[in-house]
Amino acid sequence: MSDIYQEIWNSDKNGFSVSLRSGDSWKNPSADILLDIQVEASGKGSIDLATKPLFNRVNEEKFKLPTYVSFINLLDNYIANFRAEDILSEDEQKEIEIFLDKIVETEPMQIAYTYITEKLGVTLSKAEFRKSLRRIWFEMYTTTSKANQLTSALVLNTFLLEKQNLMPILESPGIEPKTLAKSPAIIHGLSST
Repeated sequence: MSDIYQEIWNSDKNGFSVSLRSGDSWKNPSADILLDIQVEASGKGSIDLATKPLFNRVNEEKFKLPTYVSFINLLDNYIANFRAEDILSEDEQKEIEIFLDKIVETEPMQIAYTYITEKLGVTLSKAEFRKSLRRIWFEMYTTTSKANQLTSALVLNTFLLEKQNLMPILESPGIEPKTLAKSPAIIHGLSST
């Protein structure tokens, strides 16, 4: 089964390539993200020993690809407070549908569907596969003692709360604000190479 994960990973042609600095040059200067890891953290959250930005360069053209556009449009749909009730508007529901339409057409998702139906023997139409993804990723559920208060969705916990947990790090000196919402931590969940 581990081969399927690698096959899906390798099939993603829209993912960001990342290169680290090696001495005074980049291991891959044409990578989409040039990540400049300079020094280890001091252990004190308010002290940044790095003298240069972490993101030396980000290929922002990638954010114009349909899957990225539709995903970025989802980022303001959720409240990152797990105790607050979250009700999606009709427009936000449409954004979910657009994202699902884009993502199920990608090669990684096609490989996943084929694996589920052919290798695992699950009888599932493409429409049922899409419906399952919507339920798993976007169906609201409760995380409070109020059983009737819908407060969360997997996409919220996977992408947005991860972003919230990274905010103190990403807002430190040396992080360019324009790349904050498009950080590799968020991108990784959408498209990986």
